Formats: sequence, C-alpha cells, structure tokens
Amino acid sequence: AYSVSASRIVPAKVVIGRGAHAWNSWGKVFDISRRPTIATCRMTRLPIKTRAQAEAAEKALAPFAARDADAARLMATALQTQGDSFGWNNDYAGAEPLHRKAEEFLAGLPTSLRGAKEIRAARSANLRLLGEAQHKLKKTAEARATLDRAVEINRGLLAETPDDPAAMRKLAV
Repeated sequence: AYSVSASRIVPAKVVIGRGAHAWNSWGKVFDISRRPTIATCRMTRLPIKTRAQAEAAEKALAPFAARDADAARLMATALQTQGDSFGWNNDYAGAEPLHRKAEEFLAGLPTSLRGAKEIRAARSANLRLLGEAQHKLKKTAEARATLDRAVEINRGLLAETPDDPAAMRKLAV
C-alpha cells in the first residue's frame, strides 16, 4: 500500500478496525476512514470492496457520464477500477471485459469530448491495463495493437506538454 504526501508517494501500512489508518515510513498517521473513496480502497488493496464502490460510482455516473469531460473521465475511472480490481488478483480474464467496456465507452464519446486532454489520459491508462490483460491471456497481437494505441495517445499528450512529468512518465513505463 502507499501513502500520498504533498511531494511523493511512500510505502505505507493500512489497518482496518474501528477506523482505517495509514502510516508512512516516518510514522505519521493518516485517518482515511472519513474518505471512503475508490482511492482509499485501492490503497487498502481490497479488490471486492473496491469493485463494489466502482460499480456504485458507475451506476451513479451513468445518467450524465457523456455530458462533459470530467464526468466522462470519472466514468472511465469507475470502469477501469472495476477491471483493475480483478487484475490485483491476477484474474485477467475478469479484468479484460471491464477494460474493454471502458475503452468502448471512451471511444464512443462525442468527438469534442474524446479530444479533451483528461479523456485522452484516461483512455491511454485504460488501454495500458487492457493491453496487460490481453498479454497475460496470451493474446499477443491484440495486446501489441492495444499498447500501440496507448503509446500513440501518450506521444500526442507529451507533444502538447513536453515539460509535463506525468506525460513523460507514461511513455517511460
């Protein structure tokens, strides 16, 4: 698990009981029980709980997911998180359809939304996870094509913002 500080991500331990607490390597304790978010569940690595929260987010976002870029990004994150929760347990057969669903959602957005930076970033992240699932399932040609699309998107994002460390990192991985 990881703890996010203002400047870096550091290894953390998580305890769930009366509340959920995470502490970083310096011994600082963070109360995360007041923020029951997808990120909290990702940090605790509880795939079933994470999946349930992501499914609830998908249902809540469904009526307006294609209205604007932020709502579409959140919907893509909910779908991607569902798939990712299977990947945590090396269940790539369970992960692939959900990553494919996220890709179909993002590819089906109106052109004006598909071109938004946050949508392209979400799409490249999901494509990377879809490609990983395909690779693990021995779908080599599909995985290569999927990962090539992710790289193409990331190159476009880096060309727009060449000094953006996040854009550089997506290509370096």
